Amino acid sequence: MIVEDGFPLPNEWNIVHSIALNEESQIICGADRENFRIQCFDLNSGKFLRQIRVEKDLNIGAIYAIEFAPNTNGSDWFRIRSK
Repeated sequence: MIVEDGFPLPNEWNIVHSIALNEESQIICGADRENFRIQCFDLNSGKFLRQIRVEKDLNIGAIYAIEFAPNTNGSDWFRIRSK
């Protein structure tokens, strides 16, 4: 199902291409490659927390790999690799 903003609902995936874990923040995120977004969930409850979207018009490409950046004092900064 596609919602008004043009993206599928949380927990709907189209090729999970990478997973990142932030143990300190208890967050797990996945690169939803063909939906051009990252979805993040609470590690303990599985509750959806947020999504980070990449606009297709920017020509960045699909998201192939993500990781939490080290030494960010617990903040959730990502490194993103695209095609």
